[in-house]
Amino acid sequence: MESLHKFYLKNGIRLFVILIFLSSLLQARIPIPKDLFYLNELPLAQKRAEKLDLPIVFIVALPAFLDADDEQSNAISPNPAGATHYAFQTFQERGILVWINAESEQKNLPPVVEQSLYDTGISFFYPPKILITTPNLDRAIAVVNMTDNIEERQRWSLSALEKMENKTEWKAPLPSPQDAPSPETPAPPATPTPPWVYFLLGLILGSILIYILLTIRRNR
Repeated sequence: MESLHKFYLKNGIRLFVILIFLSSLLQARIPIPKDLFYLNELPLAQKRAEKLDLPIVFIVALPAFLDADDEQSNAISPNPAGATHYAFQTFQERGILVWINAESEQKNLPPVVEQSLYDTGISFFYPPKILITTPNLDRAIAVVNMTDNIEERQRWSLSALEKMENKTEWKAPLPSPQDAPSPETPAPPATPTPPWVYFLLGLILGSILIYILLTIRRNR
């Protein structure tokens, strides 16, 4: 009886371990790129971006997006987790990734990131959202809305990739205030001609005409 009890106990433990292992396989996590930086590591990310001559890709998303099952985290899934995975896959080889927690890190963002985060006239955004900047954070290169529409997500991403590849444009120095064209000085409004000028001009022309007529008449 005691040996039978030990048999069930031993095999029960094995079964429990197997179930835990299977459960961990079913509940997947989005594979996080090994060279992903966090916002508090931004100076390190900038140095790496300058060294590799790559732009910085800010991924503004919720931590919950990293915990998802296989179906949700699929890169072609409309789920935000799928959009986050899609962003990792698309940009990890073309830029330096920096993670921003959309729940707790919306304050003290770099100015160029904060300005690009919200669309014109809209005070909110839907994570995940991708913001691509120069390594020295002096300008935004592209913004990607990771919508739940797969085709729109791809169009936004392809457009951003084209801008990232155009290094000549985003690496060009910004124009200094002295180089900015000065606004044209408007011409002063025309001063109206006073009526007496027309009267005097008419009098002179009339006198000349009368003189010519009288001279012609005398000569006859």
